Amino acid sequence: MDGVFSLAQIIGYIAFAVTVLAFWQKRDKPLLLLNALACVFWVIHYFMLGAWVGAMTEALVGVRSYMSAYMTDIKHKHMAAAGFMLAFILVGIIGYRGWHDVLNVVACICGTLSMVYLTDFRLRYGMLVASGLWLMYNGLVGSMGGVMAGLILVLTQLLTLIRMYRDRAA
Repeated sequence: MDGVFSLAQIIGYIAFAVTVLAFWQKRDKPLLLLNALACVFWVIHYFMLGAWVGAMTEALVGVRSYMSAYMTDIKHKHMAAAGFMLAFILVGIIGYRGWHDVLNVVACICGTLSMVYLTDFRLRYGMLVASGLWLMYNGLVGSMGGVMAGLILVLTQLLTLIRMYRDRAA
């Protein structure tokens, strides 16, 4: 693992900050475009850590986010989701170095399925699973910014689910 203030980790902290900024957005398009920008930093960060599968899946996630900002036809979204899931699997097979890479690929597939096919509580649960898998992956590859992002996303999703359940009960 690189030092806490190595260039690789600093780029990870920048990626973390842009990710948080993306998820603060109230509108979908800025969220998706900022997330695509964050993915550029994540790709560089993972490459510098030697986490090839993480870098390549983040590149795909960035393209997916960018395309989602402009794609409105549901049929095209379904086709794109299938293509991205296949690409995640291929990247995982080609770049496999250990079981931690499986966590990453499953997280990406879970996130894609959740975003395209689920709504409401199920969407949040699917994203919670994906975020938890990313959190584990980041801990295993030594990504400090990734662990911070994972913790924030898991906590935010849990709090959102609690708020949603409270709203439903009221």
